[in-house]
Formats: sequence, structure tokens, C-alpha cells
Amino acid sequence: MHSTFAGQLKNFAYAVDIIDEESYQDIRDLILDYSRRVLDIDFTRQLVLSEVDGEQALMPYGPSIEGKYISISMRNNDGQLKTQAAYSLANDCPLWIISDDPEHLHLSEANAFKDLWKGATDIPTYRYPSGEKRDVPIKTSILIPLRLHGQVTGVLNFETQEHLEITKMAKAELKLIAEAISLMYGNMKNHRQSVNHTAKAIAELNNTLQHPLPKLTKPRLFLASSQRANGDVVEVIKAVLDEHFSDHLTLVYWKDMAQPGNINTQLLEVLGKCRYGICYLSEPIEDSNLYIDNPNVIFEAGMLHGRSEIGHKFPASWVPVREKTSNIPPFDLTSERMVVIERDEAGEIDNVDELKALLIKRFEMLLA
Repeated sequence: MHSTFAGQLKNFAYAVDIIDEESYQDIRDLILDYSRRVLDIDFTRQLVLSEVDGEQALMPYGPSIEGKYISISMRNNDGQLKTQAAYSLANDCPLWIISDDPEHLHLSEANAFKDLWKGATDIPTYRYPSGEKRDVPIKTSILIPLRLHGQVTGVLNFETQEHLEITKMAKAELKLIAEAISLMYGNMKNHRQSVNHTAKAIAELNNTLQHPLPKLTKPRLFLASSQRANGDVVEVIKAVLDEHFSDHLTLVYWKDMAQPGNINTQLLEVLGKCRYGICYLSEPIEDSNLYIDNPNVIFEAGMLHGRSEIGHKFPASWVPVREKTSNIPPFDLTSERMVVIERDEAGEIDNVDELKALLIKRFEMLLA
């Protein structure tokens, strides 16, 4: 048996999984072309449910002929249905409207209307959908409710300047078209929602990447010291890290770096990748028991300090260490909680166990 256009259209609607907005518009154009050929239809429009001030309204789907469409409330202030499309949707009934006013066959001029589909009565006055020309002499308006999953979601409207008599074949064909439109419109809306959700999810992923992320590997800690720094302090630091934090931190000590190339460039690159740092600022002044801060270590400490601000893209936390008899620390570092090295008269660390306990506490605070 030969299948009609509407029958094939409905089969297509059931078979297709994804319909984007461009494809949906192409299908609507095919329907318009078909309805013009077989019924001399001048306008085919889909009216979808919307809202105006919290009340149900109808709005034509798609681009308007002149300017933009606006939603038309379904009811006036007295609660009466405003338009024939609103009547069709509210009563969930198809309408085949012609004039019942012998002196005015154009619907826009008629004072009475006749429904050829089911003989509906008390039909509201005819109104053009907002945004369209009002000088088109429409004589027949066909309205079919659109249902999706048991709910009426809009109205499919066919209009022509001809006076069309109703036929069983026309009713069946147009109902099939309405059913297919409902299926494909729901498919298109789901696809659009999926695309929007995907775009939102991608944006959220991108936003996540703009914030500090926890490393899946052990974070690195950079140990900075002067070439002439006292080895006893460096050894205590390394011992504490090895004994208590080897499972949590990877130590990067500049003296252990053996790659060929410019050492200063390598230091800056490695320092930028370290999440934590400890800077032993002091170096001894020759022929004295006094100490002075090394400029290079101060610079490296400044790099870590600059990344300690909340919200920095590549944050860092660090621990400053300096000798008690060092000169006054740089202004920017005075607010940092220093680990101060105290020495006895022989120049040895006054209390190694106390220093280790203090370093353990500071490292635990870094990792907390």
C-alpha cells in the first residue's frame, strides 16, 4: 500500500534519534511545501506554549516575517480565551474554521465562525499571530493540538486564502503531520537541552582548570640555600624530610641538580613547578660569628612568596629559615613565621632535636 507523505513523516519521526534545530527547520519547510501543493495552504505555523506574566500564552515557533514574534496570552482579564488557537489548545480539540457570516467570508472580518471538524461552538474571534501581516484575507484556518507524552504542548495551524471544505483524507493526513511534528519537536528540544548541558559542563570543566588543582603525584618541595650556607642546617632539613615526609613530598635541592645547561634558567623553571619551598636565607660573614641573607636565596624566596597569595593560578607555600645573628630581614618577609637557628658559643646548633621538632611542625602545617 502506498504511504502518504504524512505517514512517511511520522515513520521518520519515530526512526530518528537526534534532530538539531537546523534539521527541524528543514523538515518544517518540507511540510510547508507539501501543504501548499495538496491543500493550497498559504501559512503553516507551529504555536508553542510560553508564559506572559506567569499566565499561559502561545508564541509562533521560528523566525517571523517582520520583526520578532511576541507571546499572546491565552486568556483576557475576564478569563475568556482570546484566540481560536487558545480555544483549540485549552479544549484539546482540532478545529477547521470558516466564516459563518455570509457578508464577511474573510476570518478577520467575520462576526461568526463555523467549525467543520467537530462542530465546536462559542469559538473566539479570529486573530493573526503577532508579528505577521494583517492584510492577508484568510478564509480557512485549521488548528490541531500538538501532544507529547500525553500533554498538549502547542497547536499546529494551517491557513489559506481559499475556502476549503473538509475531507476525511485531509483530516487524517493533517493529524499525522501534527503527531510527527510533536515527536520531532520533542526530539529537537531534548537535543538542544543536551547540547546546552554539554556546553555548560565543558565550561565548568574549563573553570575548574582555572583554579588550583590537587596533584595526583607527590608535590615537590624546593630547598634553597646559599653556596656558602652552613651544611649543618641543610643536613637537618634534609634529614627531617627524609625521615618524616618522604611519602608526602619530593625534595628538589638545587645542589643535586646535574642537568647540563644554564643553572639559573634551570632553577627558575624547577622553582616554578614546586608547590612548596624552604629557604635557608643565611650565609656566614667571613671571620665573624654573624650571618647575612644571600641575595639569590632572597630572590627565590620572593618567587615563592609571590605565589602564596590566595587565588594564585600556581600557588606555593614556603618556610623561611635564618640564623638568629643575621641582619634585618627584607621588609616583605618580616611577616613570615621564621624558623630561627640559635647557636652556642662554639658555633654549633644549640638544640638539634628542638630544631627538628619545629621543622616537623612547620612541614605539617604546609601539608594540612
